Amino acid sequence: MTESAAEHFPPGADKEHLPRVALDLEGYARKYVWWQSGGGRCMKRGALLRLRFIATQAPHLEIRREAAQLGVELIENSFRLVEDIRTAALSDNETTTFDASRSLRRISPDVRRERGDGRKTLTHSTLSPAKGYRREPADLALYADLKRVLGDSTDAEWVSMCKQAFVKDRNALLRELEASQRQGIEQAVRISCNEMAHFYYDYGYLDESLRYLQMIEPYGMQKAELLGWVLDILRIHLERSMTADSSVENRPRWRGFPARLPQTCFQSAENPTSMSPAKDALGIEFFGQPVHIEHLAHLAEKTLEEKDVTEAAALRAALGMIALNGGHYRRAAKYFLAVTTAFNASTFIDVVSSDDLAICAVLCALVTLSREEIRDWVLRNSAFRSLLTQCSMSKNLLCNFYHRQFRELLQNLNTLKNDLKIDLYMHKHVETLARLVHQRCYTAYVVPFSCVALARMKRDLFGTALRDTEACQNFEHNIEQLVRGGSIPGQLDPEMKFLYVTAGDEHARMIASTLDEVDACRTFTESEALQYAYSSIQDLGLTP
Repeated sequence: MTESAAEHFPPGADKEHLPRVALDLEGYARKYVWWQSGGGRCMKRGALLRLRFIATQAPHLEIRREAAQLGVELIENSFRLVEDIRTAALSDNETTTFDASRSLRRISPDVRRERGDGRKTLTHSTLSPAKGYRREPADLALYADLKRVLGDSTDAEWVSMCKQAFVKDRNALLRELEASQRQGIEQAVRISCNEMAHFYYDYGYLDESLRYLQMIEPYGMQKAELLGWVLDILRIHLERSMTADSSVENRPRWRGFPARLPQTCFQSAENPTSMSPAKDALGIEFFGQPVHIEHLAHLAEKTLEEKDVTEAAALRAALGMIALNGGHYRRAAKYFLAVTTAFNASTFIDVVSSDDLAICAVLCALVTLSREEIRDWVLRNSAFRSLLTQCSMSKNLLCNFYHRQFRELLQNLNTLKNDLKIDLYMHKHVETLARLVHQRCYTAYVVPFSCVALARMKRDLFGTALRDTEACQNFEHNIEQLVRGGSIPGQLDPEMKFLYVTAGDEHARMIASTLDEVDACRTFTESEALQYAYSSIQDLGLTP
């Protein structure tokens, strides 16, 4: 959404409190769209899931409709464009062969075409017919959700074309899989199962995709194959955890169907019923034994070499997202802080961007790491610092805390909350992380003092910009809870509005402890010296 589009908001909508991504939704979605030129696979599901979440959870109707419209265009235009390329290629009697390379490249602004209203939309116009084509899959349940937000009916002709394409491509992939199984070539079977898993994932059928990934025998995999297999499982695990909260699964969960020939129904896309999967940990079979998902990730990490910096960054980012989703913020900070700028060239960029990783790393570090750990693990971490400098907001949050600029820190955090509330993976952690950051600021503020006036502390922390926030209004109650819980050692005078800190400054306590040790050493030395002198006098036969 452009600045001019924001002017069409209702009079009651405060543009200062709008999410920043609402001003440029196309730029936001473009960060999560990749084109895999090797097999002609467009990795855009991450962008579609984020747009659908904004379309259903954004605070203003205009933002929701803009996100839904952009999502529909991303689904329909990409499919129709590839069909046009296929038609042109067949009319010119050109063969459609796939390029063997597996390079990845970001969709750049030069491949965006003008629409009728003057705006630009995402296309894949750089795909040459001579290089071949791959029919773009479409998640009809997601398409129906976006159309429902717009209040429009689905395009029956386009939906029918998608169904026919699904059946045709599925049957072709199944024939390849059956041929590989008859030949008994393990490598060919793994490739066919992997293609089936990608096929069902692109259409939004996570359970079917996971079933085919489970059919792949990891023994004998090459390093790149094993890493891709683990990342695919982590990707599905993350999306399943999000769909459990967002009621995204608008299709029935098929039970007991043969793994070699899944039966799929598209009728639920037009008459959806929420069938969200349970919030259980993802378990898969590895050598016939159930294994936790992190064990597989560590197994793949052991196969990496020092030169595999891109693969290592993608794996650590995925593990960090898994830990964050489970609420293990310290573990998530550990994984995020191990990510480098090489992540920008990885295949996991359609799930989370480098800016997202920097913000998640800083927030998790602020609420779980001590000041010394922040200095050693973050500020002195040259590998992560290069990633941190790319995101100014995360850098400002970290510097504000380390330099005790708590008012600026809380102001930046309040601005960032508007964006995180419509983020697919961070929305359910925003309030918890914000509350923990506030508590961290309260406890850090009182460290140098023995007595603090609550009115001045409140003014120093919030100023006038955050006067109307909920945290400012509940400030005294929060301080009381921290004192009762022992986070702030001291006593609160509710009548005089003073906080008396019983634990002094850390520096003062260190000096006092050192002086006590010096006194103890002096006393011990004097005692030992007197004892030695007394023994020496007795040995000489003298009277003490």
